[in-house]
Amino acid sequence: MRGYTCGDLSDADAIVCLKKGHEVDPYNLDSLLALGVSLTNELDAPQALRNLRDWLANHDEFSALPGVQRALPEDFEELKRQVAALFHEAAAWREHAAGDVHMALGVIHNIDQNFDRALYHFAEALKFASGRKAATLWNKIGATLANSGRSEAALLAYEQTLALRPNYPRAWTNLGVAHSNLGDTERAMRFYLTALVLNPAASHLWYYVRSATISLGKFDWLGLAENRDLEGLRALLPVSQGNAFFYTRRS
Repeated sequence: MRGYTCGDLSDADAIVCLKKGHEVDPYNLDSLLALGVSLTNELDAPQALRNLRDWLANHDEFSALPGVQRALPEDFEELKRQVAALFHEAAAWREHAAGDVHMALGVIHNIDQNFDRALYHFAEALKFASGRKAATLWNKIGATLANSGRSEAALLAYEQTLALRPNYPRAWTNLGVAHSNLGDTERAMRFYLTALVLNPAASHLWYYVRSATISLGKFDWLGLAENRDLEGLRALLPVSQGNAFFYTRRS
């Protein structure tokens, strides 16, 4: 599915990728749902909500949902209320696709900064997920916990993510951010480097690497960070012990 392939990229690149797919097939459900999630990450909440509503409107199970074909309001608060109401109704409307509906509700409640409700719906979505999709949901749970100031708990969620999908660059990045929030900058930098090993094209990660280098007081490493010398930094601060996906929980 295109959405999952694009989802491995940074959010900005994923949106470009997904939009290309959306232009080819504007009714592709995977693209609509993935666009809603990626646009939320890029802080384009109004368009994210429109894409999520379009996912419902074009889904065979939900296209007859009362009000789903209605024109969407321009006012953001009303848009948010209307789309949330549609998805809550969809959750009670059909058992089929319940996992995707709950995932979308988690995204919507994140937009509203109702983090506990978001966590509830991501947990409900997990009941219907396995493998790669479950890893994505655990990553969303971790990000929601971190965004709500619970970085310690987020580490456990990212551990679940990486147990299911150890080569997931986004999860390694988020794990680094959580450790940075907890003041463990050296470990954070190791995880940023791990993410770069897995996705060398993720240029935005070099901002995190540079910031971590300064925080660590390793000013003699700054040249390596500025030149994006991944191998040079790995030699100074190996990303793993034994393999590229090593992770040990904080003591």
